[in-house]
Amino acid sequence: MVVAGKKVDRPVDYGGREMGSAPGKGGVPGVITWMVCAYLLMMPIAEVALRASVDMTRDRSRFAIVNAITLTGFQSTIATNNYPVGGRIVVFTLTILGMLFAMIVGGMAVVRILRLPYGDGQVARGAGWVCGVLMVVGAIPLIAAGQEPMEAFMLSASALGNSGQYFGKLPGLGSWQTYWVVLPLSVVGGLGLPVLMEMWDVAKGRRGLSVHGRVVVVMTAGLYLGVFVLCFLLQWLDAGTGLGWREVIGLAGSSSVGAVNSRTAGFPFQFVQDMPRGMQWIVILAMMIGGNSAGTAGGLKTTTVAELVRGVGGALRGKGVGRSFAVAATWLWVYVGMAVVVLMLLLATVPQVAADRLLFEAVSALSNVGLSHEVIMIVGPGLDILGAAMLLGRLVPLGILWWMASTTWEAELAVG
Repeated sequence: MVVAGKKVDRPVDYGGREMGSAPGKGGVPGVITWMVCAYLLMMPIAEVALRASVDMTRDRSRFAIVNAITLTGFQSTIATNNYPVGGRIVVFTLTILGMLFAMIVGGMAVVRILRLPYGDGQVARGAGWVCGVLMVVGAIPLIAAGQEPMEAFMLSASALGNSGQYFGKLPGLGSWQTYWVVLPLSVVGGLGLPVLMEMWDVAKGRRGLSVHGRVVVVMTAGLYLGVFVLCFLLQWLDAGTGLGWREVIGLAGSSSVGAVNSRTAGFPFQFVQDMPRGMQWIVILAMMIGGNSAGTAGGLKTTTVAELVRGVGGALRGKGVGRSFAVAATWLWVYVGMAVVVLMLLLATVPQVAADRLLFEAVSALSNVGLSHEVIMIVGPGLDILGAAMLLGRLVPLGILWWMASTTWEAELAVG
């Protein structure tokens, strides 16, 4: 490509600025490899620090570290809100590092896939600003309401990171903190860093949203509405039709929380065993879909679903589906395969637990959600299997993104 008489190897935006690398040009940058290595190395180091502060077995300490750094947030028998100060600092630090890792590594891949006008430095700075500013913005009203600063910052960071861990007391289903702080931050964190950067440019009048950005916004809103309606109907049918208006409002509130919490945050506002049985299967589907690429939420991602639907529709109309559809289909099969393997291993190591419950926890781990029927009581190999599933759920989608960035040209949606 030639710009201003100069040949360049990378595509450019409308202003002539170089964008993400073209497919096959250099592969994965070395900085990404170093970040992944540092991410993995951080876990044994953090485990040593955690065990120095909290008395727990090796399997539980490994699980706690992976639970924090992958932003999953399962509730364990040794609750994080009972950790001493040293243990809280470890969990808080891992939550911040987990957010930055997901946003930067994923963001650098997405800007290459979509040919967005952002360099790697801009992505890294954007991740820092998003994490720092929004964490403070979320903590201020919590502190003003009387919450301890460390608890407020952890809840704010955990909400933005879609982690589900907290110190102190978790706000209830009817609390204003839930609706005005926790859920909004969870949605923002799940949108993905490139979309947030695009929105900032839109607000400043620099450019419009890309196709990817528009799909993310529409899919996020549509999935919220769909899950909300299904959860409300299933809870209403389970409770009976003779409810007063206060009970109906309460069901609407819990359904609204569930529509966001099940796809992203995973806070234990209510355990799964307290949900109607039909609602539990809706939550499994919502967890599988998850958030969006280069965000803090896990799962298949909404753009994967959109690409699959668009590709099938195009094939039925006799049109070519393109490489993006092939990547999305591959990622779907990889996810389903991992879920089956994790479920089989859990059935073999924890035979006393019902299969449907283990399926729920396998999907929750792979999608980095952290919802469960109750606090995780599993020990030994079963706990390590859940930990491995959480780690795969965080790293494999990033690998899919970088595979797509290295091989796919002119994609409108980032998958993974």
